[in-house]
Amino acid sequence: MSEITKVNTGAVLQNAESILSEAAAFKAAFDAMYDTIHDLNKTFTSADGKAYIAKIDGYQGDFTAMYDRLVNSAEGIRAIAVIAEELS
Repeated sequence: MSEITKVNTGAVLQNAESILSEAAAFKAAFDAMYDTIHDLNKTFTSADGKAYIAKIDGYQGDFTAMYDRLVNSAEGIRAIAVIAEELS
């Protein structure tokens, strides 16, 4: 006996949009942080200050990768909802 699973595509799409919204907020937060760090670059002229800024700059690729993964996940969830809708 096969079981049929119903998918609430509206809820799935809403979850995808929520992830995209959170991803945008995450990106805005780390963009603002990097703006601040680069502003500090003008006043942090010591070797320690420069090292601090370089250390924080080193994380930028990780933040960008996380943002990209969030967006890709949301797009995948959205695609699943579209397929589920087509199959129903």
